Amino acid sequence: LAAAPEEKPEPVSAEPDPAEPDPAEPDPAEPLTVRGSGAAAATAAATTAAAATGAPPSGSSPTQELSIPPQQRPTSQSPPYETARYETPPYQAPAQQAPQYQQAPQYQQPSQYQQPSQYQPPQYPSPQPSSLPPGGPSPMSPPTPPQRHWGRVAAIVTALIVAVFGSLAWYGSTLPPDPSPTPTPTSSTSVSVGPPKPSPAAVTVTGPPVTAVHLTTAPTLDGDPGDWGSPTTFTSDRVIAPAGAPLKVQALWALGWDADNLYLYVDVTDPTLTQTHADDVSQLWRGDSVSFEIGTASPAGGKPTLQPDDLHVMVGPMPDGSVIGGLNVPGASRQTFETGSTIDGGRGATKVTDHGYAVEVGIPWSSLRVPGGTAGLVLAVNLNVSDAVASGGRTGDFAEMVSNNAERHGNDAAFRDVWGTLTLQG
Repeated sequence: LAAAPEEKPEPVSAEPDPAEPDPAEPDPAEPLTVRGSGAAAATAAATTAAAATGAPPSGSSPTQELSIPPQQRPTSQSPPYETARYETPPYQAPAQQAPQYQQAPQYQQPSQYQQPSQYQPPQYPSPQPSSLPPGGPSPMSPPTPPQRHWGRVAAIVTALIVAVFGSLAWYGSTLPPDPSPTPTPTSSTSVSVGPPKPSPAAVTVTGPPVTAVHLTTAPTLDGDPGDWGSPTTFTSDRVIAPAGAPLKVQALWALGWDADNLYLYVDVTDPTLTQTHADDVSQLWRGDSVSFEIGTASPAGGKPTLQPDDLHVMVGPMPDGSVIGGLNVPGASRQTFETGSTIDGGRGATKVTDHGYAVEVGIPWSSLRVPGGTAGLVLAVNLNVSDAVASGGRTGDFAEMVSNNAERHGNDAAFRDVWGTLTLQG
């Protein structure tokens, strides 16, 4: 679309129009039309025309027409109107105060904010007890409970209790006896198979511990440990008699067990095998031999004494490959061991080695005064080896005893509480 051309006022020509009468001599009968752009020119023209014709002003004559463009209306009346229109602060006040409500973080809708006094009309009472109307009931106050007849309630409850217990008593008396009562189960965290294991807390001896491996197959008693597997071994290398003597012999022990026997394999370092007590096995401990004390690991009595079933078991090697053995038992005073007997049912063999000899034996539990071998059984034990004088006028006499227990200075009652322990492993 093309813009409409701007309308320009027509230029006033100095030359009069020949078709129109001279403006200096207006026609009284012709209406006066004043064209101009200013209000003062229009007013002056109208005044001049009226004076010339003697007619009333154009405002009172119906035949006169005064045409004033809207943009050329007198401006003398504009200041009051413009002043009244722009001096209206009430319309500007909300826009100028609005930022003050938006900057307050506690107000989420500043345009709808109202003072607390204006937001509590009577028809919307606050739920807080303090804003309730005066004299109104408090919402936290419970209603007044109704009056109860406690005596009547107690009588009813008592009657019900009597009726219930009476019914239970009658019902129980009419039940037939249970022909096969079910035993009450007892809680248990483990199931024990076989004889109970002794409690470790019952062990009171304080000597060094040793163990015996469980042998599922009885070994061949020939002096060769090849069928033992790899058992744990224990060494006897502490000289206990005579005190202060140099170490001349020592022994390496392996122990095993099954339900019927205790098995021993002992490898002894002794340059010369000397056996002079074959006729009196109760004295084997004085010459070349291996021996062990055995008994309960929980000796009774406040005063140290040998226990009734304590034994001193001795096994002597023989140059021909056999073994001899004997048992010494506590005397009447139970302070020392005395002569006992041979080992019933004992079997074994001796093997001469390049550094001494080895013995392998099996001894029934019954000969050791033990009911039977069970895993976990703990007994009191010392492992000893003795040496005899090999030559000279004292050949065969006691020369030295060594043990795995350095505190065993004798096998009498004075040293009973320092025996070591033997545990049968599963």
